[in-house]
Amino acid sequence: MKRIFVILSFLAIVQQSYGLPAFVPLSKRALQSQVVLVAEVISSRSQTVNKTIDAAELVLSVQKILKQPQSIRIPKKINLHFALYPDSYESKMRTTLPPGKYFVFLNVETIKKDKPNLFIFRLYEPNPFSFAEWNREDEIILKESL
Repeated sequence: MKRIFVILSFLAIVQQSYGLPAFVPLSKRALQSQVVLVAEVISSRSQTVNKTIDAAELVLSVQKILKQPQSIRIPKKINLHFALYPDSYESKMRTTLPPGKYFVFLNVETIKKDKPNLFIFRLYEPNPFSFAEWNREDEIILKESL
């Protein structure tokens, strides 16, 4: 009996390491992100690249900017391109978003070449927590935490 318990405990621990990371609350995501938006998904599509990866394109219409760096101007429309891992058990995105209103958590990477600098929006890490369905109550909580 004890041996079965040890084996089941080991399997439970190993299985947890292949799932999504622990849930990250919205307020913590907002503090760890450089950009927090309320945006509407205008269109989303994905295309198979190979048997493990799909390429995704998401077109967002920015409704509100809750947080942004002072040096960056956020456009009203943003195209995001990122990889999907549909059959993966890692902490990666598996599907694109359906149309709707979402909180979007992004970070900004600056590429310094010739003037002007290039700003690239990157999804919050871990990627599955880059988006959260919008609701008014959560927006009020996020505004207070920022």
